[in-house]
Amino acid sequence: MKEISPQFNLAIYIENVYCDPAENVSCPRSLIVSYNKQNITLRSHRLMGGANLEALEGNIMLALPYDNNGLRVISSDLNLLLEIPKLNAYVLFGVSGFSINLPFQYFGKNTEGQCGTCNNNQNDDCPGSLANDCKIMAENWNTTVCTPPAPLPTPNSPHVHPDCYLLNTTFEACHSHVPPENFFSACQYDSSNNPAEVCASLQSYASVCAMFGVCIYWRNYTSQCNIGCSEDKVFLPCGSFEPPTCRDRQMESNITVSTEGCFCSQNTTLFTKDSGVCVPQPCGCLDSSGKPRRFNENFTHNCEDCVCDKARMSVICEPKKCPDVPPVNCTEPFMVVNVTDPSEPCCSRQVCNCSMCPFSEEKCEVGYELIVHPYGDFCPEIRCESKEVCAYNNTEYKPGSKIHVGPCVKCNCEWDPWTELYQMNCSYEVCPDDECYEGFEYVKQDGECCGTCKLMSCIYYRENNTKHILHDGDVKNFTCETVSCHEINGSFLIEKTKTVCSYSSVHVCEYGFEYVMKEGECCGTCEPVACIYQSPNNTIHILKDGQEFKYKCETVTCNHINDSFEMNITNMECIQLSSEDCASGFQYMKKDGECCGSCVQVACIYDAPDKTTHVLQEGLSYNISCMNVTCLKRNDVFTIKEEMKKCPSFNQDDCVEGTKQFDEDGCCPNCETRNCAPVKNVTRLKVNNCTSTEDVEITSCAGHCDSKSTLDLHGYMMNSCSCCQAERSSIREVTLMCEDDWQKWLNIRHNYTYIETCTCTPVMCEDYNNFRKEDYD
Repeated sequence: MKEISPQFNLAIYIENVYCDPAENVSCPRSLIVSYNKQNITLRSHRLMGGANLEALEGNIMLALPYDNNGLRVISSDLNLLLEIPKLNAYVLFGVSGFSINLPFQYFGKNTEGQCGTCNNNQNDDCPGSLANDCKIMAENWNTTVCTPPAPLPTPNSPHVHPDCYLLNTTFEACHSHVPPENFFSACQYDSSNNPAEVCASLQSYASVCAMFGVCIYWRNYTSQCNIGCSEDKVFLPCGSFEPPTCRDRQMESNITVSTEGCFCSQNTTLFTKDSGVCVPQPCGCLDSSGKPRRFNENFTHNCEDCVCDKARMSVICEPKKCPDVPPVNCTEPFMVVNVTDPSEPCCSRQVCNCSMCPFSEEKCEVGYELIVHPYGDFCPEIRCESKEVCAYNNTEYKPGSKIHVGPCVKCNCEWDPWTELYQMNCSYEVCPDDECYEGFEYVKQDGECCGTCKLMSCIYYRENNTKHILHDGDVKNFTCETVSCHEINGSFLIEKTKTVCSYSSVHVCEYGFEYVMKEGECCGTCEPVACIYQSPNNTIHILKDGQEFKYKCETVTCNHINDSFEMNITNMECIQLSSEDCASGFQYMKKDGECCGSCVQVACIYDAPDKTTHVLQEGLSYNISCMNVTCLKRNDVFTIKEEMKKCPSFNQDDCVEGTKQFDEDGCCPNCETRNCAPVKNVTRLKVNNCTSTEDVEITSCAGHCDSKSTLDLHGYMMNSCSCCQAERSSIREVTLMCEDDWQKWLNIRHNYTYIETCTCTPVMCEDYNNFRKEDYD
């Protein structure tokens, strides 16, 4: 199992070994849990029968319980439990199998491997094969040896162990939670290959039932699966993985997993997990011999006075204090001798011994001790007596102890009823042949009797049953897959990467392509069978060989040339491409579906009389060269309406000299009008034949005065006229020189009128006052 997208960097590998190589049967030997930069191996050394389980980090065995870096490992008699409290995840590992429990909130839809996808749906747990078959899928996640198993035996097979039928009877209470059919088939298969495996099959079903709270006492109904417990313990099918103890601090855990095994009987408690000793309640201490003691209990052990100290929760001892020995006075031929006090074996007393008695320097062999038997006033008897131990190699062993003699010899210290002594009882181990299968090496450790065939490489079986040996670091490429071998904590694991095909079937090929898979190749390809034309509007068109398609400005022709399909695209050339190609007053327009656009008139074109051209927008009027021009559009046709400009009346005589000009259009004249005022003129005044002797300033009235015509309430035209006339004048005198009839010059004084001021004076208009409005109609 591993994460598809790593979030917690959790991966779990399984190492299988041949538990019955003759039948190509594999069993789980160990699980390797990789988490938080730790690689913990849970391993079973016995494939049949008892568990004999251990946990290792690297090649170092862990002392259990183990708690480090967010990962815990604890042990029961038959199972190991690895827990990750932070993730609320745990792995249960035993000789009969294993289970991996992951919370959906952390691993939902993010796992892959032989355990399937974590989505609470068992129907999709076997992907990776076209048939969605679990047997085929398992081979895709091969780690070591993966040989297809032999066909399952039929229910009526004579090799079916009778204990398998307990699944249908004794386990009936669990059927509603977990159907037994698959477990029954497994029990049939396992027992037919090895009868001893029936216990593991039944234990597997019992473990699953326990997860649903169904505890079943089943071992007593079997012929070979009973488990014996020591006198202070009882067997329970659903005991706590962490039973209460007297000393151990309970580690933080959210997991309540039960396990079968031997547990302390009623009214007793496990002293510590390491001791395995059950003590009466309330808890006390254990002495050096493993015997439970109550708090404040005083006792003598090994010639020491001891007490179970409650404050320290341990046994405290000090050498036993012997009573003072009264001195003994002996008379000849006796002498004082120290001997063991029968009433106090740890103390001595003085006795008188005959000095004539021979002094014994005898030394006893290992396992014997020198005992002095006094006979009153006679010489004592001194002899070597057995210490009720076994002796070997100058070492004493207590009864029940295992004695190491040699690698192939197993000896125990046991009572021999014939000699009535404790003696060594030995058996000899016979080693099998040292021949190993390919990929294995025969390895014998120092101190071991027999070696074992240890897997020293990866063994990989292809689907065609060909066998391949890969060493650590080797990488081999096969059809549709790449296989590499890795050595982790002494285990060899195969990592297999499936070739990901870009196309898996005809359904994934795009239009115009056909799925083709050539013989011997892993992946098929999508081969072209037509031309694919994508028009400018993003529509796709499939054209066969020789087929032609037109779209707007393009003409596309499909041609099959040299196993490839090619398109010949011809584009139409347009005369106008933009408004820059159009004349003034025209705009480039292109309709949907057309290839080329055209220049469309969008304004009026006006040629003025002054031979200038103007672009006029629709609905607007313009004044051009005394002409009022309006642009009109009717029925998509632009027309021009012309009107000559009307100028106001103009009298040049009313203008100030030199002020005549035309308006902005250059059409109508105007000027600065002259108001009624004296006009001065300097000249020689002439009167008849007389002329002033000097220049004289002469004035006159000139300028503009208003005139108007209006209608009164009765409809009569009322005219009003005014003229520029002198308002005030004066008389001035001037000297004139005259020539008479006789040609004589005479000087004459002459008076003339000089106009001082002028004004507009009303006058009678000619013949207009009696006109009516009707006269103008």
